[in-house]
Amino acid sequence: MMKAIVCDTRLQLLNALNLTFNHLELNKCDLYIADNINDVDNLIKRLIKEKIYVNVYKFKNVSFHVSPVIKILETIFPYHFLKKSIYEEKYRCVDYDEIYISNAIIFSTMLLLCNSKAKLVYYEDGMGNYNGGIRISDHRYRRIIYKCTGRKYPNFIPTDIYVNNPQLAYSLGVKTNQLFPAIRWSTEFEIKLKEIFAYEEPKVYGERRLVYLTQPNDDENDGIELVDEKVINLIEKNKDSIIIRRHPRDHRNYSGFNIDLGKNMWELLCQSVISETHILIGQYSTSQIISKIMYDKEPWLIFTYPLYKDIYPNEKYVRIEETVERFKNLYRDKSKIIIISDFEHLNLVLEEANTRYR
Repeated sequence: MMKAIVCDTRLQLLNALNLTFNHLELNKCDLYIADNINDVDNLIKRLIKEKIYVNVYKFKNVSFHVSPVIKILETIFPYHFLKKSIYEEKYRCVDYDEIYISNAIIFSTMLLLCNSKAKLVYYEDGMGNYNGGIRISDHRYRRIIYKCTGRKYPNFIPTDIYVNNPQLAYSLGVKTNQLFPAIRWSTEFEIKLKEIFAYEEPKVYGERRLVYLTQPNDDENDGIELVDEKVINLIEKNKDSIIIRRHPRDHRNYSGFNIDLGKNMWELLCQSVISETHILIGQYSTSQIISKIMYDKEPWLIFTYPLYKDIYPNEKYVRIEETVERFKNLYRDKSKIIIISDFEHLNLVLEEANTRYR
């Protein structure tokens, strides 16, 4: 049985490798990896060298098509659009029995449309699986086109989902499986991961315990930018003891701060150097929950999302609150999770944390 795994972030690739090594058969899968992933070409070279997958394909990751005409054409001729997305000139799509995806991107949809008999399986993408789930849009016009052309329509409902923590995961009404626990990974697998992701042991996290995990302002929202600036100003008062861990899509200037300039994956840092004495500060992100859901470590967590309450849509804010509350229940020591109420509260918490580790 041939399987296809699609990934468009480094976290997805890490989870895909876990799936492949510990749940599926080696050399029975093709890997599709998006061109937007940092250092993707070197990653592909190292993956090919490890001989884990039958083929490793790089594809152009397009978020969405605005034109209705393009949407209709890609439904009628999915193989044409699929092949156009693949960098390899001699690409030929095989008939897959199972397709594993993490995100509802156009490429995944095209691959499914070309493999209407394949079983669809989701695997963890991060916070999205814990605060609402991720689904491929099953548009009515696609069904009409397939019915008119006499083709079998693929099943966009997954049969299974694999996550690191089923207890926290948002239910999609399907079987939820636990990815092979990171605390039980074999030494061989850990070595391969560090080779694939070119991991180098850092020193900076041993010298400082406070870590500010930045978030990108993708929509260039002025309200978010203003709150971010106020948070940064408070962090600057304690900057000697704080490390800035910048999100890959955050291109703001943090000159004058201690910045993690390494290229190590955060998920591997959480395994190797982030301890239960570290304090992770952030709005609300996957990076804050990784230590717990993957390695059962309980660092201190400072969530600043209440500072953005008037900016977030109400539905999003309520979902965040519910997810954090469920996540808090997983902690043995619940006092280590601090939810900031206002800027004065954040200032007091930062000063206390700075005093603790000065």
